[in-house]
Amino acid sequence: MEEMTAFAQTMERIVRAGYEPQPDWIDDGVILRMAPLWELIPIWKSEPKKHWERLQRGDYDWSHIAMRYWPERVREACRVNKSFASAHGHEAWYEES
Repeated sequence: MEEMTAFAQTMERIVRAGYEPQPDWIDDGVILRMAPLWELIPIWKSEPKKHWERLQRGDYDWSHIAMRYWPERVREACRVNKSFASAHGHEAWYEES
């Protein structure tokens, strides 16, 4: 019962932090789709956690998941990276230097 309570509390915290899967996340791949849920996967938590940390760091700003959690940072990245802007469907965000 304690494990189920802890699981439910963790899931609630993740949802309150903004977790809301979107259909376009399928383009980001399985590991990035699992990354926000890394705490809920006890047997295999190190790999999703590693990718969650990289998402937080900005390593995957081309992904839809990064846009969901850090939209301002991703928009800024799109200003200087045309492929990121294209990946998000906003080529106009790219500013040629």
